[in-house]
Amino acid sequence: MKKIAILLVVFVVLCQINPAAEAEKLRVNVNNANVRSQPGLSGEIVLKAGKGDIFTIVGKEGDWYKILIPAESGSRAGEAYIHSALGDIISAEDIPEKSKRQKAMDRPAKTRKAAPADAAGSEKLFSGFYTKFGYMTKPAGGFGDRWLLSLGKDWGINPFLAAGFELQPYFRSFSDAEFSSSNLGANLFGNAKGGVNIGRFMEKLTFLTPYAGFGLGVAFATSSSKFGSEKVSSTDFNFAWHMMFGIEVI
Repeated sequence: MKKIAILLVVFVVLCQINPAAEAEKLRVNVNNANVRSQPGLSGEIVLKAGKGDIFTIVGKEGDWYKILIPAESGSRAGEAYIHSALGDIISAEDIPEKSKRQKAMDRPAKTRKAAPADAAGSEKLFSGFYTKFGYMTKPAGGFGDRWLLSLGKDWGINPFLAAGFELQPYFRSFSDAEFSSSNLGANLFGNAKGGVNIGRFMEKLTFLTPYAGFGLGVAFATSSSKFGSEKVSSTDFNFAWHMMFGIEVI
């Protein structure tokens, strides 16, 4: 009996110190959570975790959990870090037998795209086509204040700079019993923009990017006026510049 009691005590102690038995789990609570190689926003992004993904916690450094990335995730396996605000600690009872997200992680790597090895270096300020409607004031073209539509495209250069072009066509007309006029024109700018993604400071606000910029280009305008029986037409080309600021929401 004494030997049995000793064996039971040893078994209990071993269970208590077994890291697998005591390993905590973290369940991601947001979509596209950044999993990084180091505990900090400067760390390389090695995986974009989805909401509901579950990882084993092996340590903690400040506000960052050190987690294990399984080989089945499609990314490089090993240890990585995720901010504590992006996940919740759960117990074994909270883990479903096979959630949809976990089934996705169990698929072959080719069905789940991982962030490239140089993801941190390839992050851009913003990139893509856009359209906007706004009020243009002088000196862009020097043809007067007006509302116009903008069509453009930006290319991200690095996490803080972008460059692109912007076309601003417009048309306006006026007419009464004695006088009528019409104006057709367009501004074409080459733009440079600078900004910063708020997610670099607050992980949950990665969708906000304040920016400011400056553009140089040309302005074209053709106008036609009629007063009584008199008609006057003119065409102008001018050097133009403009400034811009705003917040990109993605």
